[in-house]
Amino acid sequence: MPTTTKPKTTANKNLPAGRKGTIIQIVGVVVDVEFEGHLPTIYNALSVDLHGQSLILEVAQHLSQRIVRA
Repeated sequence: MPTTTKPKTTANKNLPAGRKGTIIQIVGVVVDVEFEGHLPTIYNALSVDLHGQSLILEVAQHLSQRIVRA
């Protein structure tokens, strides 16, 4: 289901505080997030602020040098 806004994600570990990525695709429960620079490691949590509610995603796979799948 496409969204009209792109919520920002923040990796909890191994990245500087406040580091943000952009959700580029959502298919069912699978979310692809693009980062500039270093990627969060696999099993790290991503915190998503969506319309004032917090959603936690877990990095499951590195798709490229810029994109993770959670």
